[in-house]
Amino acid sequence: MSFKALLEKLSLLRQNREKREGKCYLSTKHYASLDAVETFNGKINKRQVHWICELYPNGYAFILLDGVTGQESWYVNDLVKTLSQSQETDCQFLTACLGCSNYPELKLYLTPMKLVIRQLNSQLK
Repeated sequence: MSFKALLEKLSLLRQNREKREGKCYLSTKHYASLDAVETFNGKINKRQVHWICELYPNGYAFILLDGVTGQESWYVNDLVKTLSQSQETDCQFLTACLGCSNYPELKLYLTPMKLVIRQLNSQLK
């Protein structure tokens, strides 16, 4: 059996199971990128920051794959609450890392970030 035929067979099995159980299975991982601004020693660098959303025991986690410290991550539910409160402000960025002597400051553009988190939240409920 070819690889393509195997994928088609697995897809058909998944579709049949979804119909039988009356639900649609979502992927447990979602990947994409966001525009960001990195500032270090007065130098400003606009770049893309890649992220992943993965299912953990306490919920879905939004994790920056190439953030400045490697530790930038939040639960989607917490981001939904935080970003819904920020609707009242005219902020342009969500600060992922404040920066220090060893790490640059990393800010994510707020409007696209809100869209991503809202979409994830609606898909993952």
